[in-house]
Amino acid sequence: HWTGIGSFRTLSDSEKQFLILKSLLLVGSQGGCVLLDYQEWLSLSAGFRSRVENLARTFSLGELKLKTEALYLAPHLWSGTGTLWHELSRKVGIQARLISSLRENSQDAALLIVDSAWIITQQTMRKILDWTKRGGVAVLPQGPLYTAAARKELEKLAATAVPMKLQMGLNYQLFSHGEGKVVVYELPENPSVVAEAFASIQVFLSSILSLAEIEPDCVLSDHRVAVLPLHKRGGGRGTFLLNSTSRSVAVDLHFSSEVWVSDLGASLADLRGRGYAHHSKIADRGEGAIRFSLDVPPFGILPMAVEGLDDHEQRAQALERRQAADSAEDLKRSAMDAALNSLPGMETSGGEDVWN
Repeated sequence: HWTGIGSFRTLSDSEKQFLILKSLLLVGSQGGCVLLDYQEWLSLSAGFRSRVENLARTFSLGELKLKTEALYLAPHLWSGTGTLWHELSRKVGIQARLISSLRENSQDAALLIVDSAWIITQQTMRKILDWTKRGGVAVLPQGPLYTAAARKELEKLAATAVPMKLQMGLNYQLFSHGEGKVVVYELPENPSVVAEAFASIQVFLSSILSLAEIEPDCVLSDHRVAVLPLHKRGGGRGTFLLNSTSRSVAVDLHFSSEVWVSDLGASLADLRGRGYAHHSKIADRGEGAIRFSLDVPPFGILPMAVEGLDDHEQRAQALERRQAADSAEDLKRSAMDAALNSLPGMETSGGEDVWN
C-alpha cells in the first residue's frame, strides 16, 4: 500500500512508477495485489496507468507466474533467520520463499530447507518425507529438536536407504527417497567464529543447489540491474530487467543455453491467438544466442519474451529417459549373459521365455 506511506508522495514520477510496477511484478505474479489511493492513481499519466492495467490483466489471466524454486521452513515469518536463509535468498532471489507451514502447493518447489530452530515432530517429518518422495530435495539439520517419534521416522529411512557421507562445507548425509533426496547436515562446529561458519555455509549451500538442479536462467554483468524471470503460460519466460538507479545501465545477459528474445507484449498476444499452445518450432524463430547486451534506462523496467529454455529442459529430460532406457537394456543383456553362463538349460530351452 504505497500511498499509505507518507514519503511516497515526495518521490518523483519516475520513482513512483518504478516502485508501483516493481511491486506489481513481485506481488501480482504470486496472486497478490498493490493498493493505491485513487487520487494518487489519477495523478499518474494515462500511458502509465494503461501499462499497469495491462500487466495486472496478464496476471489475472494466469499468463505470467513466478515459480518458487526453493522453500525455507522457519518457526515464524517475522522471526530472525540464520545465515543459511540469507545466503539462499541472495543466490536464488525472489524464487526463494520463506514459509512457516507445509502446504499442498509447496510441491512446486525443488528444494526445502528446514531451519535449525524448527521443532520437527512426527507429523512434520512424514510430510517432509512424503514431499521428498515425489521428487524434491529436503535439507534437515542434525540436532536435538526432534521428537522421539520424528527421530524414529528418520531411523526408518536410514534403515532402508544407505546414506552417502559427504563433506562440502558442512558434514552431511545424503539419502535417496523415492524420486527425491533427503540431506541431514551437521551444524557448524564453531558458530561463534562468524567468518569460518559463513564460508562453510556458502560451500554447503552451493552443493545443495547443485543437487536440486537450481540454477539461474541468466546471469547479469552488472549488479545494479535485477532480473525477474516469470513463467509464461504455454511455455517460455516473461523476463523483466529492473534498474533501480537514477542512471542508465548497460548490461550483458548470459543465458545458460541458446535462447530467442522478442517483445513480450507481442509474444503474449501470439500465445492468446494460439490458445496458449507452446510454440515449439525452433526453426521458425530465426537465429538464437546465449549473450545479449541492453541499455536499461534510469528507474526503468524492460520486459522481454525468452524462448528456448523450456526446449533445453525438454531435450535434457528426453536425453535422461533415453539414457535410462539404454541402461535398462544393458542390465537386461548382462543378466541374460550371466544366466547363459551359469544356469543349465537356458541356451537349449528358449532362454528368457522359460525363466520368465
